[in-house]
Amino acid sequence: MNPDSDVSPVEAAHADRLHDLVADALDLPSGERVAFLTRACGDDAALLAEACALMEYDQSANTFLGRPAYMQVAGEHLGGIEAGSLAPGTMLGENRLLSLLGEGGMGEVYLAEDTKLERRVAVKLLKRRLDDASLARRFRHERKVLAALTHPNIARLYGGGVTPEGRSYLVMEYIEGERLDKFCEARKLGVTERLALFRKVCAAVSYAHQNLVVHRDLKPANIRVTPEGEPKLLDFGIAKLLDPEGDAARPPLDPTATLQGAMTPEYASPEQLRGETITTSSDVYSLGVVLYELLCGQRPFAHLKGRRPDELARAVCEEEPPRPSTVAGRKATTTTTTTTLTTATAATSRQLAGDLDNVVAKALSKEPARRYPSVLALSEDLRRHGEGLPVTARKDTLGYRTGKFVRRNKFGVTAAVIVTLALVFGLMATAWQAHVADQERDHARQERDRAKVSQQQTERLNHFLGTLLTSADPGHMGKDVKFVQVLDAAGQALDKELADEPALRAQAHQSLGDTYEHLALGKQAEEHHRAALAILHGLHGPDDPIIAQAEFKLAVALTKQNRFADTVPLLRHVVLVQRRQSPPDVLALGQSLGFLGSCLSFMHRSAEARINLDEALQVLRASGNETTKAYATTVATSGLLALTEGNLEQAADQLQQAVELTRKLAPTSANFVIMENNLALVLYRLNRLSEMEALLQQEEEDCKKNVGQNSPPYAAYLIVSASLDWSRGDYPVVVRKTREAMAILTAANYPPHEDYLASGRIFCGVALTRSGHPEEAEPLLALQTGEDNLDNSALNLDYGNRKTALGECRFALKRYAEAEPLLLDGYADLEKRLGPKKAITMAARQRLHDLYTAWNKPEQAARYTPGGASAPPTVQPADAP
Repeated sequence: MNPDSDVSPVEAAHADRLHDLVADALDLPSGERVAFLTRACGDDAALLAEACALMEYDQSANTFLGRPAYMQVAGEHLGGIEAGSLAPGTMLGENRLLSLLGEGGMGEVYLAEDTKLERRVAVKLLKRRLDDASLARRFRHERKVLAALTHPNIARLYGGGVTPEGRSYLVMEYIEGERLDKFCEARKLGVTERLALFRKVCAAVSYAHQNLVVHRDLKPANIRVTPEGEPKLLDFGIAKLLDPEGDAARPPLDPTATLQGAMTPEYASPEQLRGETITTSSDVYSLGVVLYELLCGQRPFAHLKGRRPDELARAVCEEEPPRPSTVAGRKATTTTTTTTLTTATAATSRQLAGDLDNVVAKALSKEPARRYPSVLALSEDLRRHGEGLPVTARKDTLGYRTGKFVRRNKFGVTAAVIVTLALVFGLMATAWQAHVADQERDHARQERDRAKVSQQQTERLNHFLGTLLTSADPGHMGKDVKFVQVLDAAGQALDKELADEPALRAQAHQSLGDTYEHLALGKQAEEHHRAALAILHGLHGPDDPIIAQAEFKLAVALTKQNRFADTVPLLRHVVLVQRRQSPPDVLALGQSLGFLGSCLSFMHRSAEARINLDEALQVLRASGNETTKAYATTVATSGLLALTEGNLEQAADQLQQAVELTRKLAPTSANFVIMENNLALVLYRLNRLSEMEALLQQEEEDCKKNVGQNSPPYAAYLIVSASLDWSRGDYPVVVRKTREAMAILTAANYPPHEDYLASGRIFCGVALTRSGHPEEAEPLLALQTGEDNLDNSALNLDYGNRKTALGECRFALKRYAEAEPLLLDGYADLEKRLGPKKAITMAARQRLHDLYTAWNKPEQAARYTPGGASAPPTVQPADAP
């Protein structure tokens, strides 16, 4: 049969079903295979005979076939696609095919080489032809949308095209690794490690949803984990490419065509199986199935494996699956292989019972409205569970919250219970207990009424936000609508919809402001936090703690835009209000003082910054908060200030303390990686290079594990690690690392990273000059306004200052007249700031001597001869003041 011939859906479904049946049978012990096929095929005697024949043929097949017989025959049903239908060496665009990696219902996947970029890629040759011109245009459009998805946990779609025979193909990032479930099983990962991997998957899916791209076929087979432990999502949005009409509702799934379209029924949501509109909520359900399988080792309806498609669809739409803890519990009671395995499985069952059971159940709700409103919400609940906090998937009762608190504070609560019991027994002996009880009953009634109103308000707010944030229907807002446009629509509707509820309106503005902050959209975040603050000023007095909380949020938004001068007055008022509270919230006061000190430090008001940071540390220590994230952050900020003050030993001690504490409290946070980076910088300044190198090795692992290699913290790591290569004179490596860092920071487009970006640009420029490429260096070193503070940066002992850097470049270009004033001014700055005996100052003096010598001006050259002996022509690393 011609590989390009048309294939009916029924034929394709039959081939896929045959493929799956035989594959599942071959996974079983030989004695159980026929019984499995008999049960799975039911009354379909012809299907059973065909499956048994293929299984026997596969077992006796010669090795030259290169793939199982059942795949061979299934391929024939799909239109005659054979192994090697495109021979190795075939060119598809600029991609040379190397070998067949595999095939399935959608077509074949080849390993290929991009001959232009010299990289390995995966080429997916689709079985579908795009004969219709409008369909081809839509295919190209959707391909561009998917190609714009750039996330460290999503395999990139590079492009595609059409073969001379009319078959479409896609060119994708080639991922080496194991599928998610196999990776976890092979390494015997515990629940905590599995949840950490799953949350990275959630981050990738959430990123795509923000760009209004739905995966539609999430399953472990489409999630590969690299040898470094990074999950990568494959085929993101490919279903839309294959089914561009999929936005409209379609007839329910034909039970005879179980794999119609690009969908796996075991992971498909009820609405997918019913042929209804697919939304981001469908991906939430599929992730729930993946999470279920990761936690207990089987899918929700594993007992229906091999049954007819309509039976599976009915179960997914109507039945409730057993809870993961129940499945793990059954394994614990039935496992008899070893005592260790039984004990481990029983422990897993206990670990899953409660929160995780509820999280999975919420994700797997039959009705989309009852699931998590977003993948981000699902991931956030898992984070809260991991930190011992209440999760939204469980009714937030007093008993539940108390239980979570007790588990987090076991010893303190035990002491408190003893004291409380003593007080209770004492009160029982008092004569006026009945009067107190009457008062308490009245008070409880009032509180109950207030709680009822509060609950109604909360439900109204959640309904409003949920409706807006899940209304990203391209049918309503256009094909290219982005998540930000949905947020903008929410902001426009907010004041009208909640006009009669000012407190709720303020809360909603704050929620939108927080969301914009996560998207690094500082101006929009500021607008909503200002709107919230204006509303709250109409409801509360100027010194109300609620006003202070709103001002703190606005301060955070302004800081993200580097607007420290606007932030400081807000924080001063926040601190003033917090000091007046009785009793004061010492943790909040310590945080605010630390935040204020940090802002003042960024403004180079070191004396004021020191006063506030020292008080923040004193307040937090006095209140017993020395083991909190707030304390760790404040200690780290104080260490950075010590660095700018020139007290390197204090900086090293405080940053080391912050790193050790944060490693215990929040080792997966971006702030932890930043603290490690700052400590490495201080060790460099102290010339403790062996300690620095060991720390950088650990930091690189932490970056890859926690923030990814496309993140600003990783870029900062690259710049600081390049300084170690600088100390060894390896300038080409410095250039490579700083260029990679600049690309990451430029793509991030986030104001707080501008100083690092500017430092990296100068660092790279000097390295280019010294490695013989001054013409490439000059554009990077061009003086720009607003960068005067860079001459005080932690890296200036590498390149001196901006003027010496540019002067050195123009000297190398033999533009002596342009280099002279730059080198003179730069040398004067270094001599004044660092002193004449510093190696870097002497290097700047030597450069002036070399300039005038090359320029044939011996009198001027003699002025800069350093004591008759030449200073080193290159900068010595990491001088301490």
